[in-house]
Amino acid sequence: MFHDNSDRAGQVTKPPQLSKEIESLQRQNSKLTRQNREIQEELRESKKSSLLLFTSNETAKLFIDPCSGAIVNANQAGLQFYGYSRDDFLKLHLRDLSLFPEDQQKRDLMRAGKGWLREMTDTHRLASGELRAVTLKVSPIKYNRKMVIFVVVEDRSQLMRAEELLSSQIEQQQFGPEHDQSEVALRSKSGELEALLNNIQVQIWCLQDEETYGLANAAHARFLGLERHQIEYQSLFRIFNRETARENVVKNREIFEKKSRICYDEWCENGHGQKRLLRFIKTPLIDEEQNREYLVCSAEDITEQRMAQEALHKTNRLLEIKSNQDGLTEISNRRCFEDVYIREWRRSKRSALQISLVMVDIDHFKSFNDQYGHQAGDRCLKQVAYALKQSVHRSADFVARYGGEEFVILLPETDLEGTVNVAEKARMNVASLQIPHEFSGVEEVVTISVGAAVTLPMNGVSDDSGDSFLAAVDKALYLAKDKGRNRIECVEFNANDK
Repeated sequence: MFHDNSDRAGQVTKPPQLSKEIESLQRQNSKLTRQNREIQEELRESKKSSLLLFTSNETAKLFIDPCSGAIVNANQAGLQFYGYSRDDFLKLHLRDLSLFPEDQQKRDLMRAGKGWLREMTDTHRLASGELRAVTLKVSPIKYNRKMVIFVVVEDRSQLMRAEELLSSQIEQQQFGPEHDQSEVALRSKSGELEALLNNIQVQIWCLQDEETYGLANAAHARFLGLERHQIEYQSLFRIFNRETARENVVKNREIFEKKSRICYDEWCENGHGQKRLLRFIKTPLIDEEQNREYLVCSAEDITEQRMAQEALHKTNRLLEIKSNQDGLTEISNRRCFEDVYIREWRRSKRSALQISLVMVDIDHFKSFNDQYGHQAGDRCLKQVAYALKQSVHRSADFVARYGGEEFVILLPETDLEGTVNVAEKARMNVASLQIPHEFSGVEEVVTISVGAAVTLPMNGVSDDSGDSFLAAVDKALYLAKDKGRNRIECVEFNANDK
């Protein structure tokens, strides 16, 4: 008998079951939209934290593209240091600043982008044409979904000038005021040296031998909580406790013996009992007969800089984790899986080792959601994700949520037998959760259907074969569902057969 589903106005009415399914899909869509909005908000907050660290304090900071050398971003201190407007500065490349040969710049950028290079010394040209000696602290980070080099620019010009004048002053003390210099020139240099010693924020001092101070500047005295006259020409053992003084003497003696400048970072306690991270540069002065004379020392407080770098790396890592993590189950998401899958597929081709993929679908999950509600559905997804994670034990094995109620398990270097064992363990682990599902039609608890495939891609095979392999796994999953669900279908796939 034919039934007319039209209402009196001539419009077709939806069957009750179809309306219920549409409402369920609308609820799921609304929920997914809300979750996506929350994740995006978290990412925005993480990004704000990164930018706050980037723009904070007075140190010049840049983001540089490691491939082209283009300046991607700069904080206000960076713009002020180089003397450019933001618009003009962001049109420049590293080659517009550096005096190094361009091939060396490209090589250094490549090494910095891979994390192989952490520090560079260079000479940069400012907008005014002035040249400045700089040290660049570099590290690769993600910025706007792209890998860039985070650069902290340290101006070393004033420090180098102070060291030069200090060495000159020491030399004049040895040879007398008539040595190659007029008295006016000496007074001028002496005045410049005194001005630098009193005003430069970097600590500078010299040692007459491994344990006796010579001159010291105001910054060094402030750090130690003393006056300059309490430091100059005094023994280290009168300034520091015996253990600290002895460690310094041993290190200074080694520098004199090596007769070369050294640079190192060390945590030191200041005059107020605070621990600060200092970057030391110590340069021994050796006469023509290779006898040691003085040790010129400088120390820069890099505590805030190091903390900012560590916080930026932590925030960047958190941002990367969130962008690759499923917000509900807290395992890897599909985006992360696709990146890992491509990488492992190519590695498998190079090494000529097998690779396996397992795809999981929760049986009749839609009816579970409809009957028990979406909160119960969320709990179910979390429990299943945990059970799947417990099914693998190697660090290389990878579990991700593929979408909705589907999950994937990637198993590098795994043969057919090993794949079947993992797939069966996953099926048993989910069943052992004993999550009630009286509307399943398969069992009275939540179960899964599993499709899996194993292949051995040879080197030279197109990456398109990876897509075909994924399709084969998907087909195996649907075969398991067609055969009654709560079962495994595993196939061997020939990735080399076009």
